[in-house]
Amino acid sequence: MDKSMLGDLDALPEADKQRMSAMIDQLQIRDRKKLKHLSKRFRIFADIMKRIPLGLFQPEKEKERKNGGWHEFHDK
Repeated sequence: MDKSMLGDLDALPEADKQRMSAMIDQLQIRDRKKLKHLSKRFRIFADIMKRIPLGLFQPEKEKERKNGGWHEFHDK
């Protein structure tokens, strides 16, 4: 853990400092795991989008253009 994150906690007892340090470490580990899973999901999504043919969405784009950019559920 980066000791600068504890700031000016010199007034706290040593046991409290250690608990806070451990809590910050746990939060950082949790955040790193979330970021790792998020980047993995992004890679999977990007891979799926690369495999979808570009022309697949053309009919929907033409409908939107004809409706002035509104999706058909707005017209109901």
